[in-house]
Amino acid sequence: PQCRLMIMLTRSATGARLLYRTLPIAGVTLVLFGWVRLEAERAGLFSSDLGGIFYTVASLVTLTVVVISSTISLSRVEAERRRIEAERDRFFDQSLDLLCIAGTDGMFKRINQAWSKTLGHSTEELLAEPYLSFVHPEDRDPTIAAASGLAEGRDVVSFENRYRKRDGSYVWLNWVARAPDKENGFIFATAHDITERKRIAQSLQDFK
Repeated sequence: PQCRLMIMLTRSATGARLLYRTLPIAGVTLVLFGWVRLEAERAGLFSSDLGGIFYTVASLVTLTVVVISSTISLSRVEAERRRIEAERDRFFDQSLDLLCIAGTDGMFKRINQAWSKTLGHSTEELLAEPYLSFVHPEDRDPTIAAASGLAEGRDVVSFENRYRKRDGSYVWLNWVARAPDKENGFIFATAHDITERKRIAQSLQDFK
């Protein structure tokens, strides 16, 4: 089961589907045409030379048809994959919430446009520095603790901290994050800007 070929055959990837399609047909075709050649030669329908030509041409034609058919099928699969990825990317970029994919190394791997709109920093700036450098100093220890919990496999249902904007002010974010799985090791998180909610709550508190 650890053989490279077996790994390919047991996966659901496009390459595996190509193997499913071509290997059985190629094997059956070569055996079938070989049998037809032998029977034809025994019956006197083919000479040995003509039988060899028949076997070669028939095999090449069949395998060419299989390759072309598989290529068309793979092209359709690839087009559908690109369409799905385009829809996913459009949803990711147009979300009003702050969406991100982060690594356990403390760096953002991908963020959507809402980050730049909310904080004022460019995407390049946010990806170039550890996300902790944008967190309010008072919120860094709780943020580290939340990140450690994610690394240990605990999802974050609701966590609040402050992120620094380009003008030096801070916005309050409420986080929901999924612990990284073993396959990719990435953290998928959503943050919602709750600055206005915090301001209203503080105003009510001051009013009392």
